[in-house]
Formats: sequence, structure tokens, C-alpha cells
Amino acid sequence: EGSQFVVSSVELDGYYLGRDNEFKSLITVKPGRTYNITDIVETTKAFSEYFGNFGFAFARIEPRSEIDRQTNQVKIILQADPSRRAYVRRINISGNDRTKDDIIRREFRQMESAWYDGDKIKLSKDRVNRLGFFKEVDIDTQEVPSTMDQVDLNVNVVEKPTGMLTLGLGFSNVEKATLSIGIQQDNIFGSGQNLGLQIST
Repeated sequence: EGSQFVVSSVELDGYYLGRDNEFKSLITVKPGRTYNITDIVETTKAFSEYFGNFGFAFARIEPRSEIDRQTNQVKIILQADPSRRAYVRRINISGNDRTKDDIIRREFRQMESAWYDGDKIKLSKDRVNRLGFFKEVDIDTQEVPSTMDQVDLNVNVVEKPTGMLTLGLGFSNVEKATLSIGIQQDNIFGSGQNLGLQIST
């Protein structure tokens, strides 16, 4: 296992869009703490997502370590290359066997032919989830072959049952037997509308 190492400092290197202080606030690696690779992975992931908010879908963050074996300390250097800015060519939707495409698309805040925006993509995913029609919503970003600055967003959904049937039977001295039947269907015919019917006798 060897000796434990302590983080002596964390430095930024490369181009951070002139927003160094904003990126520094995302760092979870703290000087004085024991070196932990999980903190570094979380930080590089947060950096990548933050670059995505400004259209840089291909940003690369490479962590480097400078080790001092005499003091058991390690300096972390986060090298950033935002690469090129990208825009979304197409949004492709699959898995919606019942729900119409436009019901999903109207919840999207990331538009086609607009700059890639990580925040808008996350918001779009949350809005589609809140419809309540799907068990899973996944969005995958794919580079467009033979282009330098385009991506496609592949949206895959897994639909869940949205219908409900209720039956009720009762008895009283006044009304004798009572029967009730209820049918509730959310997302009727994939339109995003709800329809309910209740019958009592």
C-alpha cells in the first residue's frame, strides 16, 4: 500500500474561459486532506459539466499529480482544454411507443441548431421526467461524424402504464347494494391529456 499522501495544493492550468474563480468553487479536493481519487474524479466531472453550460461539449480535463515523497505530499494540477464549441444538430427521440414526439419535444429547453447548453439539457430531462409517463429518461450526446462542432442528442424513454381501474361494492340498510366503477387514463392516446370516467349505481 505504501504511505498515505496529503494534498498540499490544487492548481488550475489551461484555459478556463476567464472564469477561474467559478471553476475553483467546484473543486472538492481540499488541501490538508488525505489524497482521494474519488474527489478528483468528482471535480473533473463537475468541470466538464460546467464547460458544457457554455457550449463546450468536448472539454477535456486532465488531472496531474506532483508527488513529494519526502514529505508525503501531493500537488494536484487540473489541466483544462475546452476544445471547440458545439451546437446541437438534431434531437432524436426513441422508446415512445405510445406518447407522441411533440409531447416530449415541447418540454425541451435545449433547441436544435442552438449552442449546446448542459444546464438546458438537464432541465429538459427533468421536465420530461415530471410528465409522469416514463419510468426512465436518458439523454446521450453523440458527435456527428465528419463534423468538428456538431452533436446529436439521443433521447431514450421507457414508458410506464398510465391507466387505472377501480371497482367498489358496498351495502347499507338504506340503499341496499351499491356498485361503483372508475377508469382513469393518463396520457390518453399518447396526447398528454388525461381522461377519467366514474359510474356509481
